[in-house]
Amino acid sequence: MRFELGNVYMTHGIANAREKDFGFLLEVEKAFQRYTREDFGELCEEDIKANEEAIECGLRILGCYNTSKGDIYIITEADRSCTTILFCDEY
Repeated sequence: MRFELGNVYMTHGIANAREKDFGFLLEVEKAFQRYTREDFGELCEEDIKANEEAIECGLRILGCYNTSKGDIYIITEADRSCTTILFCDEY
């Protein structure tokens, strides 16, 4: 992996949904695994290129993944201090 994740967090919305639905928990885990392999999910080509630049230049990195509960984002901050998993409407 070409970038550090820092501390990994999830919002209350993600945590509550994972707690209530084992299938969703697995979807989140799969999305996170994809993210760590630099597969940023359902992004347009322009956003994928922006992530490539962000990795090289130390900017924010974003992934977007479809789940049964709606799309989720995984975002690593520019300073690489943390990565957060959240529903898109929690952004």
